Amino acid sequence: MWQQAISARPRIRTLALSPALREALLAFSLSRALVWVSALLAVYLLPVVRFQESAHDVPALSGALGRPLGALARWDSVWYLSIAQSGYDGRSPLTAFFPLYPVSIQAAAGGSQSPALLLLAAYAVSAASFVVALTLLYRLVELELGARYARPVLALVALWPASFFFSAPYSESLFLALSIGTFYAARTGRFGLAAALCAGATATRPTGLLLLLPFAWMAWRAGRLRWLGVAPIGALAFCLGLALAGMRPLGWFGVERGWGHVFKGPAAGAWDAAVAGVHGVGALLGSAPVDRVVAAENSIYLVLLVLAVIATVGIFRRLPPAYGIYTAASLVAAVSAPVDWQPLMSFGRLLAVVFPIPMWVALMLRDREVEFGAVLGACGALLVCSTGLFVSWQLVT
Repeated sequence: MWQQAISARPRIRTLALSPALREALLAFSLSRALVWVSALLAVYLLPVVRFQESAHDVPALSGALGRPLGALARWDSVWYLSIAQSGYDGRSPLTAFFPLYPVSIQAAAGGSQSPALLLLAAYAVSAASFVVALTLLYRLVELELGARYARPVLALVALWPASFFFSAPYSESLFLALSIGTFYAARTGRFGLAAALCAGATATRPTGLLLLLPFAWMAWRAGRLRWLGVAPIGALAFCLGLALAGMRPLGWFGVERGWGHVFKGPAAGAWDAAVAGVHGVGALLGSAPVDRVVAAENSIYLVLLVLAVIATVGIFRRLPPAYGIYTAASLVAAVSAPVDWQPLMSFGRLLAVVFPIPMWVALMLRDREVEFGAVLGACGALLVCSTGLFVSWQLVT
């Protein structure tokens, strides 16, 4: 027994001193401090949009730990918490939220239905998943680009203006960990593990299905296509579970349509985004009463879409094809089903998990410390603003 304990010490020490884990914890600590300070200040300083709060909040779930600690439990958070507490109880909107994250919350809460424990568990799952995601991302960047790029990429991901979702009761951090894990496992030849992680991603978010494209490419190149049959099992199991419960197996797709998402295809969706962005600029410069938050979002999202398209071209040129395939598929999905009043709704949140983009940005800004510092500063400032608007029910994403 003593020999086993002694032999375990080097492994524990290696983990503790791992550059990947150390850099992940540093990026996590600094960025999450910024997010939570911004959230707590917003709770007491910013006016709340009462209409949105009354329409979308469930205080018994989001407020179980008090007003300050419930600051990031907004919008879709209450759906995830409701599923963790009561499961899919027949309400069709719940089917838009895939099960792995609420199941993880329930497991972390020890099976309890206490709203306070569930909210704490949701924060814990999001935090732990984000640390895992950053650790894996460090190793993936180290593998693809070299260790010198790993810290900049982690900083870009952690300070992205919508990265507050990685601390909220949302599935983004879990999905990010699983998607990065899928790439890392496949790129290191462990296709069984990659398939399992991809299956987990498809059980976490509908966009997890997009991972099937780069996974299929990597599996084909390695002659391991047999694992492709495992990769979508998470989503298939969810659909089967809905059917067995007497609900529509593809109900999650219908819910999105009910919320205003109309499939038009990428070209028409991009055109709608361009029109909304230009109109947003005009609304901000004009004197007519408008929803300035929405107008600003539409304008910013148009700029982000243009930059993301440029980044996609660069990713295909500078990174292995799987990264470009994933990025392109994510952009096509994001623009193809616009909402009338905000074609790129949640675009900032969708980009938060498209990790090849910060990898390409880090490549482009290598040895340009001033420009990189300016980008990080702008991201940090926007993160503070977006967190405050989210907490005060003024911003969906």
